[in-house]
Amino acid sequence: DVVLSQILADFGIATARLSYRFPIFPVLVPLGGKKALAVFGKLHFGGFFGWLIRQAANLRYFLNLLGFPRALHVFLHGARLYIRND
Repeated sequence: DVVLSQILADFGIATARLSYRFPIFPVLVPLGGKKALAVFGKLHFGGFFGWLIRQAANLRYFLNLLGFPRALHVFLHGARLYIRND
């Protein structure tokens, strides 16, 4: 980029430096047991509340893939197993 800018400047072509701002995506990270970290921009939720947010995201995912009764069954079965192994 720097070399290209210098070459274009030699020919009298002005270049503007454009900065790129990387997007900040929401992140849900399981930490084991009933703990997770949820990051939404500048909002950070950890521990049990982060785990509840992650479980809500899991349920939403299952609802998008499966019908309501099947999604609820799969979600509750998985949550029960995950809680039991804590």
